[in-house]
Amino acid sequence: MKFVTATVAAAALSVASAAPTYPAGSSSNILNPTTLSHYSTWGGAVDYAVSWGAVLKPNGKYTDTTTLVTFRVPASTQGKTCEFGFYLDDSATLGGSKQFDVFTSLAPATVDTTTWPSGNLRDQHAGRMTAVKPGYATWVDGIGPASKTFPCPYGQTLAGELVGVNDIDEITWNGASLEPPLIKSNLFKSCFQYLGYPEEISKGEHPAIQNNAAISAKGDYTLNGNQGCALEAFNDLTPGQSGGPVWGFWPNEPGSSAVGVGSIIGSTNVAHPGSTRDDNDYGGGPALLKLVNWARANRA
Repeated sequence: MKFVTATVAAAALSVASAAPTYPAGSSSNILNPTTLSHYSTWGGAVDYAVSWGAVLKPNGKYTDTTTLVTFRVPASTQGKTCEFGFYLDDSATLGGSKQFDVFTSLAPATVDTTTWPSGNLRDQHAGRMTAVKPGYATWVDGIGPASKTFPCPYGQTLAGELVGVNDIDEITWNGASLEPPLIKSNLFKSCFQYLGYPEEISKGEHPAIQNNAAISAKGDYTLNGNQGCALEAFNDLTPGQSGGPVWGFWPNEPGSSAVGVGSIIGSTNVAHPGSTRDDNDYGGGPALLKLVNWARANRA
């Protein structure tokens, strides 16, 4: 997923309502947007810097309305991973399909306009979400890229658009304090550690450990009713290390947490900058926890 400005390609956001009741501990890692604007699909007009967010499709009775979002990502997010989300509290309005498409924009809105050519400057389709209240919207499987996280584009400006789905759709939220779309910026900001028995070290007879490893992206998957994820990385992972554990370390936590196991070996060389092509994957997510609980109950 890419959020594109005139000078830089970036990826995904995290969106929420203004002054919402966030889940405990989640607000400290969120970056507020600088501007919300409305776009009218019938005439191409832009209502710049509005005080509320709206994704509206009134079944052709009047113009569809989309919300244009602008973020400035500070330099302090360097080395962190960002993720797009959409949080609504009970004060929001939901109706119709309750879904919206996320698009990138070629450039952010900067002024009011009454018609084209500026318009919304819509670019690439980044995925579809289903909104709920109160709570975070969920991604619709099979639409958009599998990975929903990306390296935070520190020091850059991101622009995007939220667009309604189907004939009737109504999603509105209060934006008086200019907080609605938000960027979560501390995912995977702490170090990871991987342990394995690679074949090239004493023929796999001695363990090898990698500290201060990084996770490049995260993809969510569902198979046979089980939810899991692929933690994508370019860390060292060679034959013989498959199945080794990977731990994550976060500030203010007393110890490490097991987050995955070595699963797919691609390459430790980033041959395609900005992508996760040919990367290595750790398998994790709820399915791993389910497997561990089963093993403790049946093989202890």
